[in-house]
Amino acid sequence: MSENPDSLMVDCNNPDTIIRVVNALMPQLDVSIRKRLNRIKLGVLQSEGVAGAYKRFNGRTVTDILSTESSYEIGPPIETGELDGVKYTLYDPDTET
Repeated sequence: MSENPDSLMVDCNNPDTIIRVVNALMPQLDVSIRKRLNRIKLGVLQSEGVAGAYKRFNGRTVTDILSTESSYEIGPPIETGELDGVKYTLYDPDTET
């Protein structure tokens, strides 16, 4: 059963663990909301880094974070592949959506 995104808050004391905290919320969300949150997370990481993610996500509910969706979507991948058994996806950091 999925949790209500209004009731799930990102609460983190350390910027270095913000992504781990956001990722821990993902299984509690409906698949469509999970995908939206993940797109926002990746977009913020791409444009602002971990410190920006901490500033944007900490102390906010999932619903609050989802309200920023349009400004933090990443563009399409410019390359995907696998190297030494590790899959990767590269995005153009200058892509504006």
